[in-house]
Formats: sequence, structure tokens, C-alpha cells
Amino acid sequence: MNWLRIIGGVVAFVLFGLLVFAWFLPSEFDSENTINIKAPMEEVYNHVIDMQTWDNWQIIDTNIRNSVHTRNGVPDSLVWTGQAGVSGSIVIDSLDAPNYIRLKYQYANQPDDYQLGHMYFSQTENGTTVSWQHKHDVGWNPVLRFSLKYTTEWQELFDKTLEQLKEDIEGGKPDFEREIPLAQN
Repeated sequence: MNWLRIIGGVVAFVLFGLLVFAWFLPSEFDSENTINIKAPMEEVYNHVIDMQTWDNWQIIDTNIRNSVHTRNGVPDSLVWTGQAGVSGSIVIDSLDAPNYIRLKYQYANQPDDYQLGHMYFSQTENGTTVSWQHKHDVGWNPVLRFSLKYTTEWQELFDKTLEQLKEDIEGGKPDFEREIPLAQN
């Protein structure tokens, strides 16, 4: 019976030590995903700010149900409901056409907590480079602070999402040189 107490004590001590160590790890991390899309910058920018196209290329959760909301007649936010009733929103928080969009991600059950995403667009010789930068904050959760897998999963998820955006824009597109007017906000 004593050996069970010793093993239990060692396991508890190791777990406690790992949790204490995790508390000292940073709660925030940044990630960036970049892709080149063979289309004019204005076309890519307009496609991204049109929240009604997001169902075609966002793959954050394939079971998600989206609804687009408008402000002053312009679709500027996407309200979503995922598995197990988890819901939230993605809002175009600010923009600088056709170079930049700032997105605000928020879960419905955490109204005071949000994360920011930044999308930068630059014209290149072969189309448009889209750079999607994210600031993640895992808060006080020591398990997520300790887990490098969490950051890797987010990187892979946004890489796949940008690949889907590329496919959505490039698929069946007529002529690269056509002029696309900027959407007004």
C-alpha cells in the first residue's frame, strides 16, 4: 500500500511541476501564413472582404453554419455556429483597400475576449501575395500554453484555408489582366 502512495505522490508532483512550468510560458503566440494567388490584387481583396464568399473557402470547421451580417448595406461580419453549439463571429474591423484587412475573431461565450487577424495583399509579377497573420492568446490554460501541437494545428489549418481561397479564386477564372473595381466601404 505504501508503494501506491509513493507512486501517486510522484505522479502528482510531476503533474504539478509541469503545470507550474506551463504558467511561466507565454500565453500569446503569433503565426503567419502566406500564399500567392494568380489574380489581380483588387480581385483577391474584393473576394476576401465579401463575407458571402467565405463559405466557399474557409475550412476552419466543415460542420460550421454561417450567416452573413451587414452594416450600412455592406456585408462586414460572419456569425457562425459550430459543433456542440460553439459560436462566434468574424468581423472586418478595419481595412485599407486593397492592401489590408483587420479581422476580429470572437467567441460568443467570451464577449470581452477576442483575437485579431491581419491580411495583407501585395501585387507581384505572378499575381497577388496574401499574408494572413494571427495573434493567438490561449489565456490561463496551462495545457494549451505547454502544447506546441496547438500552434502547429493552427498553422496547418490556415495554410489549408489559404489553399482553398486560392482554388476558389483561380478556379475557372477567365483572364488575369481584366480590371476589377474596388469594393467601396
